[in-house]
Amino acid sequence: MSKEQDKQQTIAVVCVHPLNCVPGQRLRWEQYLCFLDDHNLHYRIFPLFNVWGSKFVLNSSSFFLKVFLTALFHVRRLIQLVQIRRFHTVFISLHVSPFSGMFFERLAISRARRFVFDLDDAVFLGNEKGNFFIRYLRGSAKYIWLVSRADSVIVSSEAMSNYVKSYAKTVCLMPISLDGSRYRRSFPRRRVGLPVVGWSGSRSTARYLDRIRDIFLQLRRTLVFDIVLIGAEKHEYILDNVRKIPFTVDTEINALCEIDIGVYPLDIDEWTVFKAGGKVVQYLAMGIPCIADDTPQNRTLIVHGVNGFLVTNHHEWCYYIRRLLLDDELLLNMSQQARLHFEAHFDIMIFRKKFLAAFGFV
Repeated sequence: MSKEQDKQQTIAVVCVHPLNCVPGQRLRWEQYLCFLDDHNLHYRIFPLFNVWGSKFVLNSSSFFLKVFLTALFHVRRLIQLVQIRRFHTVFISLHVSPFSGMFFERLAISRARRFVFDLDDAVFLGNEKGNFFIRYLRGSAKYIWLVSRADSVIVSSEAMSNYVKSYAKTVCLMPISLDGSRYRRSFPRRRVGLPVVGWSGSRSTARYLDRIRDIFLQLRRTLVFDIVLIGAEKHEYILDNVRKIPFTVDTEINALCEIDIGVYPLDIDEWTVFKAGGKVVQYLAMGIPCIADDTPQNRTLIVHGVNGFLVTNHHEWCYYIRRLLLDDELLLNMSQQARLHFEAHFDIMIFRKKFLAAFGFV
């Protein structure tokens, strides 16, 4: 193989966090890296933060310390840019720098023969709720600039695809997908003990739980069931008898196995319209019927009455949770349909060729 041909096989993966740290990376492009390995395509990961820095920025409550630490890690990013510019293809996950402005992004792609951009969430709106640090520092204009200059833009929802089509050269719609061999129950759904209604999320999305607190209170007046919350250990959820399970990558599957009925509440606004519904896909993979707010994206994931329910108001939330709590046969059937729907539409192997095509390999 010539030097030029060898260079064409090199990909610089530019991201904010190291591997296995945040769902925005872990449930999207990180799990597709094995496809690059299978094709002997050489890539190198360039995270802005190291593991320690990533944990601090994600968990610290001090806004000013986050800003200061992020600024310090930009020295590391400048050193990385010298190396990034030697690669044939540059793949940017979200941004090169979380600060507004395009200086770092311009440097990263200035010599790239091919540029692939992965756009996660509606950051171009500039109004991300619940994360003041990101909302304050992140400029929105640069994301449209990155979209317009990319050879291929990877998005995970139809709403996002429709939004960027007028700016992008090529849009690659890849819904959230998972490794079905990893995300699955190792034992049948429980048939004894109290049923469990559960939620899985993160510190930034735990605020959505407040929308269904009164629903849980109302249901518990007449029904007995457990509530499990994964990843919301720091959220002050004022409700008795709630079991909180801290999220870790190693225990994620076992924690999801605790849930019989999954819930996915959202604030219906401009931001959530673009959400990809990754947690819904996790529920489906684990054979967990999901009850979720009725959004355009959730309609692409949940078949109402088959593998879950789509709801629009307080009454429907109560009605459908109650139905599944009282009808074990319905719950079991929906559990089976959820897994079958996942296997047919959201297993990572379905999107293997599409991911490689975004990099110009077929």
